[in-house]
Amino acid sequence: MSEEIIQKVGQYEVEEFRLQNNYGHDPIILSNFMVEMTIYEDIFSPYMHGSILIADSSDIINGLGIHGGESITIKFRTTTLEDQPSNILSRTFIVYAITNRGMINDRQQTYTLKFCSPEGYDDQTKPMAGIQNVTGFYDHLRDLFNDNISGGRDRTEDGGRNPLDVRPWPQSMEFAYMSNNWSPVQNMMYLTKFAKNEDGIPDYLFFESSKGYYFRSLSEMIESQKAAPFDQYTYVQEGQPPVSKEGESLSSNQLPPKFSQFNEIDIPRTIDVLEGQASGQYASNTMMVDLFSKERQTIASDVRGDMSAFKKTDTGLGVPAFVPRNSLQKTIMMYGNSILNTTNKVGFGVLDGAYVQGAGGYSYAQAFRRQYLYSFKDYSFEVIVPGRTDIEVGKLIKLVYPKGTSKAGIEDQDEAIDPILSGNYLITSIAHRFKPTDYTMNMNIVKNGLLEQAGPTEDEMNVSYDAAGGG
Repeated sequence: MSEEIIQKVGQYEVEEFRLQNNYGHDPIILSNFMVEMTIYEDIFSPYMHGSILIADSSDIINGLGIHGGESITIKFRTTTLEDQPSNILSRTFIVYAITNRGMINDRQQTYTLKFCSPEGYDDQTKPMAGIQNVTGFYDHLRDLFNDNISGGRDRTEDGGRNPLDVRPWPQSMEFAYMSNNWSPVQNMMYLTKFAKNEDGIPDYLFFESSKGYYFRSLSEMIESQKAAPFDQYTYVQEGQPPVSKEGESLSSNQLPPKFSQFNEIDIPRTIDVLEGQASGQYASNTMMVDLFSKERQTIASDVRGDMSAFKKTDTGLGVPAFVPRNSLQKTIMMYGNSILNTTNKVGFGVLDGAYVQGAGGYSYAQAFRRQYLYSFKDYSFEVIVPGRTDIEVGKLIKLVYPKGTSKAGIEDQDEAIDPILSGNYLITSIAHRFKPTDYTMNMNIVKNGLLEQAGPTEDEMNVSYDAAGGG
């Protein structure tokens, strides 16, 4: 769209923005009433949600009959981007709450409309009870989504349904489990604990992004994008020149450089040894008890000993060598009943070597999954950046953060960046914040690998790792 010109970062075009009530009235164009709107997406949340602050001087809340259950349809596009699905934020939501209502003066009132995806709006009203037989994992996921989850879109104006994007297809397996009046989404979240990718890694997540629904492996998100991250984001303070992207292999570098520069970042921590020890982040043991056979199995985890099996954002280990650890310090109890499920007995496979080759049972899967998610706890930051509609959670970005020293005389750009804080990060959540003339994003980004290795991989600091059943 060559006729469009970007005059400032965060500039966007409103192509659809309307509210449709349940009584067939003509839709209301919300651009005339919006003060601000926030839309949230998160790889650890099954559906999107948000809120919009309305300034109402026309009494549309009564005139249109806004009581909850209305649909809000949006289609926003960053200026100059082509109108195609990967470049736009186009979703339909359902109003589930009206809050903070009050008068500004005798002619105007404000209130907040809270909304969520149609799939989440009625999820709790569709309990599933009884034994669920999984005879083909991919087919079961597809049927569960199409038959029980995506039907929420039927209540929207166009009735269009979203497909489920599964990446990669989970390994084929057969098993059964009991759904105790769980909702469809609860069933889907439970299945993420069983699904294993082609490497045997049980790290799937079910979530909705601004582009659609995913049942996706965390490892695959990282590995598939490392060769060409989405974009390079640079921390730039006032008066500093931007860092060049020349020579970088990026999958989406279609906006001016200022869209990927920021000067606000929250770094809660990069390491906390005491908290890591107490929480089991660094080392733990999972004790699985079979209530039928009375078997017990102990599975040890160690943040450094198991890292060879993990897919990392960069090659260096995030936890430095020689941090004291003990797998017997933190015990996590799990219970199972093998008579109900003959395909997932206790005491089968090992966490480190054989499990990754696909031999591990449910208890090993959970120990491995927990340890993998723990590996992202330290380097979890929030950045405030200019808004853009071609981004979504699950994207990998490259972050450039400068060293805290004089840059005088430094000719090589790589020598000026911080090797700990810089590197590849996965976007886990985005809060899209829209105002009538402004669009910013609060992004949570995480990583579990460093540009440089922090000591040897095998430091032998976990004296109980082998004794507790470690790899």
